[in-house]
Amino acid sequence: MNVLNIFVEICLLMRGPQDTPADNGLFKYVLGLYFAVNTLLTSLTTNLFFAMLQATAELGLLLVFLWAVLWFSHKMARFAQTATAILACGSLFTIASLPFFYWIETHIGESRMLSYTVMLLLVWNLVVVGHILRHALSKPLSFGIGLSFLYVFFSYQILSFLFAVTGISS
Repeated sequence: MNVLNIFVEICLLMRGPQDTPADNGLFKYVLGLYFAVNTLLTSLTTNLFFAMLQATAELGLLLVFLWAVLWFSHKMARFAQTATAILACGSLFTIASLPFFYWIETHIGESRMLSYTVMLLLVWNLVVVGHILRHALSKPLSFGIGLSFLYVFFSYQILSFLFAVTGISS
């Protein structure tokens, strides 16, 4: 089975991060992909330099969060597979949402249904990250989704502080 199928099945909650190959090359590849697609998404609303800066900050926050959660749970051996799964699935969700975000940005005021579609993708992404975390931590799905929500909430606060309050937006 190819690796893309594994990540799609993780997004469909049919597999977990333990099914991801423990391959350093794959981790580096999805790390680069995650950075690239998040830079592309952010560049819809800001210039490329700040999009890259914001994507770097978000990627750093995600990896530090994963490291901390796994470290406190004494499950650091699961870091590479968990990070690979979250980065790959996050990249798939970002790629899927790019056309919707582009349409919303270029057709302001006439895209309510598309906004709902993007919200649905964001909620689904939260559930998938929760699913990955529950497997990585050997906890219930509700615990994983709760951690996923906390990560999104706090990373949004930190990124908003770093990039909106300082006036870095264009």
